[in-house]
Amino acid sequence: MKNIFPQQTRDAVEMLFHDLILVEFGSYKDFWEEFIGVQIKGGFLKPYGLKHAQLSPPQSNFADTIYERICMAHYGIFCQLASVHNLVVELDETKKIVDEKERHCAHWQKFECAYLCLGAAWQEVKKLWELVIFNLENLDDTKEKREAIGDFFRRRGTGPNTLHAQLQTMQDTIIGFRNEIAHVSRYASRANGKTYEIPLNYRPKLTWTQQHSATSWVSTTSRLQTDLSNVEKLFQLVHRILIGELRRVFAKYQINIDYASGEQDTFCSQCGWWLDFNNNTLNASTGPFNMSPALAGQTLASSSLPSQATTPPNPSPLGSGIINVTNYPQIPVAAGKCANPRCPGNMQPIAVQKTPSQLSWWRKILRTLRLTTL
Repeated sequence: MKNIFPQQTRDAVEMLFHDLILVEFGSYKDFWEEFIGVQIKGGFLKPYGLKHAQLSPPQSNFADTIYERICMAHYGIFCQLASVHNLVVELDETKKIVDEKERHCAHWQKFECAYLCLGAAWQEVKKLWELVIFNLENLDDTKEKREAIGDFFRRRGTGPNTLHAQLQTMQDTIIGFRNEIAHVSRYASRANGKTYEIPLNYRPKLTWTQQHSATSWVSTTSRLQTDLSNVEKLFQLVHRILIGELRRVFAKYQINIDYASGEQDTFCSQCGWWLDFNNNTLNASTGPFNMSPALAGQTLASSSLPSQATTPPNPSPLGSGIINVTNYPQIPVAAGKCANPRCPGNMQPIAVQKTPSQLSWWRKILRTLRLTTL
């Protein structure tokens, strides 16, 4: 079955930053759920994988390689954006530094690193585009190919030219500003109390004297926040196109996602215990399954299991196999047969629905108990 993002990711970066990034870049979630997912092989996180019986061996190998590169580029975008979100906070905190020289150095280090990360995120988007549009599209040529995004829009003729123009503007301004930092020098600035300002309109290849002649200035914090928001909105639009193109290419070559390989929560219909794969934990509570809260804090995989466990009450899942996780403290457990020591049953895959409000509640509870982190 398809995995659910962010509830079923096992990646620390995605767990910590999804609340911020999905606000403007919600199609990251759609792409992840449909094409990536998660499973564990050999102790490493892996995507769903592909099924492609109609392809020749060379095509199959090439498709698998490109698919994994797609997953890598997609994740790389998220990591770079997460770094920028973190740097936005750190940039603002530099105001608290008392020493003026230390504050100046810390501020510009955070600001410039943020634009280096934005530039890296854009490079990952271009790589993802190349992999989906120009490589999976042409499996007969099993050499990795490169082509500009603009070429795609020009070939389409009536394609989303507005988006192309927006991407070009972003590359000329936001990424251009990144290139200025990386290849020329620090841009002109001026101090305004404990904040710093740069010229409102970026123009490449100007001297400091020309930059200082600007009539309009903007704070570095405002500039970075605006640029980050605009980048994520554009990535949202690009991802919508990529999702449609990837579906089309998969249909063309009869390629299917191996959803059966995705990690799933499991449920024992005999006693009502269920295992949350995301944290490898067993839910034991006085909730609708009437599990013993006395087990809380025990490691069920160890030899120190309590001698008395709850008697199997034979409950059934809540409506259509969807378990709602409200009011379920969690304790560590090993996967396998039913974790209830007195139950001979087996754990069966189920879908688990967790609402954002419940997740927020869970974070507070679990961090207080220091059991795990959602």
